[in-house]
Amino acid sequence: MIALLGLLLPLRLSSLPKPERIEVPLAPAFGPYRRFFPREAVRHPAKANLHLIERLIEHVSSPGDLILDPLAGTFSTCVVSVLMGREAVGVEIEQEYLVWGLEASKRVNEEAGRTFHVLWADTSTIGNLLRPSSVDAVVTSPPYVLVSLHAGDPERRLERVLRAGGDPRDFFGGLARKALRERSHRHDYYSLNRWMILMGNVLSGLWEVLRAGSLAAFVGRNRIRRGSLLELDSILASLGLEAGFRVEALYSAPAPKSLWANLLAKKGLRLPCKDRIIVLEKNVVSGEGAFGRI
Repeated sequence: MIALLGLLLPLRLSSLPKPERIEVPLAPAFGPYRRFFPREAVRHPAKANLHLIERLIEHVSSPGDLILDPLAGTFSTCVVSVLMGREAVGVEIEQEYLVWGLEASKRVNEEAGRTFHVLWADTSTIGNLLRPSSVDAVVTSPPYVLVSLHAGDPERRLERVLRAGGDPRDFFGGLARKALRERSHRHDYYSLNRWMILMGNVLSGLWEVLRAGSLAAFVGRNRIRRGSLLELDSILASLGLEAGFRVEALYSAPAPKSLWANLLAKKGLRLPCKDRIIVLEKNVVSGEGAFGRI
């Protein structure tokens, strides 16, 4: 066991094996699924690569299964799930994102005759929202963790671009970048301590609502914090073990560079620019499991 910010974790933070690489094309601005989302959804700060989501849905579920995204954001996982023949439910606390989810469900229904469930709730209470053992699989992406590079609000971000000698037109073009001039929702970014508490509660709730043997896939990205690599995948795996899961697989996949990755690359600092995927299994039998393959 190790202690981090007062929380006990059962894994050393560097104890995970090297992830297996998944080769998938990028899908900027929702790629081929763009027509299902309102224009405003493009500005979400953590849009998933939906080609990667397709692969994960295939890995963790079968047609007809119920897939849960407890941190739904734009509800893109729900859109892809129902179009791939699954049932889906997304949970989100931000009201603006709920509007996007309802619109996306409406558009999917108009084209494919299928809908998904949109729930407005605090995902840390997921264990009380759904019936025990009612969910077949989870595909989700945790919120961002605040690091020293995060400026706090768009005005300060713009100031930092200017101080670094960057041209704002190089970093703030397009709908997503223009959104940086608006304040981020408070649930888009978490301190590390808040993030760990949130994800610990989420994982405990998922243990209750998932069927035995079910898989939960989490897509995230490691960060640089105070000059050192913050291994969020290892921390998430540790929290999963603490909640009763086992690590079924670890993957990496190509991801687009963020605003700050592009800016800092010009200064010679390389930030992690690969998605890391942790797949956890609700295994009622204790013991260490082998790593799977997609």
